Formats: sequence, structure tokens, C-alpha cells
Amino acid sequence: METVTAIVTVFGFIAVIYQLRQVEISTRVEVHDMLSSHVREVLSTFKDYPELRPYFYENKQIERDDPNYNRALIISEYWFDLFEHVVQKKPKISPDLWNTWEHYIQRLYYSSPILQTFIQEHQEMYTQKVLLLTLYSTALKSASVSTKATQRSPKPHRRIRD
Repeated sequence: METVTAIVTVFGFIAVIYQLRQVEISTRVEVHDMLSSHVREVLSTFKDYPELRPYFYENKQIERDDPNYNRALIISEYWFDLFEHVVQKKPKISPDLWNTWEHYIQRLYYSSPILQTFIQEHQEMYTQKVLLLTLYSTALKSASVSTKATQRSPKPHRRIRD
């Protein structure tokens, strides 16, 4: 009888471990879907205002007296809210996917002077983790500042730790 009880207990533990693993996988998928939806929402602003896209993807400077400046600031805030959301969900993101997010955020940040201006002026609105990923990161900084960036590799950047 003890042997049967032990076997049932072992199978019970295996079933619980399996179920926990399935919940973890499901949670990661839900988080990925939620963040992807958030990205699509931010990107949809460029359907309505395609003239603003170069200020976020092509390193184009926008002047404060430009009629689109305030709209670009609003889109910058959308992006940083998304970055904050991504950083907060990091524990639920697989390491491979986190590396992709980290690269995406830094690439966008260093190709957008308006994002750089926005965070410099609004640091207090965001967590230290977001600041480390953007403002204080050196990952792609040399590529955005130097015209010789294609001749050298980017400097290593600081990784966000939990």
C-alpha cells in the first residue's frame, strides 16, 4: 500500500510541475501578445501622421517651432510608456525575446532625436530601468553620433538586471 501511495504522490508532483510549466508558457505568450498589441497601437499613429515617422526612425531632427513638435512629443511619450511597460514585464519575457526588445528599444531611441530630447526633459517620469535602457545606455550611441560608426562596432551596453 505504501508503494502505491508513493507512486501516486510522485505522479501527482509530476502533474503539478507540468501544469506550472504550462501556465508559465501561457503567461509568456499573453505578455508577448499584449506588448505586441501595444507596439501596433503606437505604430498606428504613423498611419495618421506619416510625416512624423522620420523623426523616430531616420534620425531626423524636429525643431521646437515645427507645427508637428507637440504631436512628436506625444508620440515620444507613447513610446516611453511602452518602454516602461516592456521593462515591467521583463520577468515574464524569455531571455531571447528580452534581447530582441532591448535591441529594438535602443535602436529606436538612438535613431530618434525627439525621443532623446523627451527623456532628457522628463527623466523623473520613468523608472531607473528605462533610463538605463535608453538615456544611460551606450549600446548604439556611437552609431547615432558618429558618421564613422559603420567603420567600428558599437560599444558594449549595460544590461538591465532584475
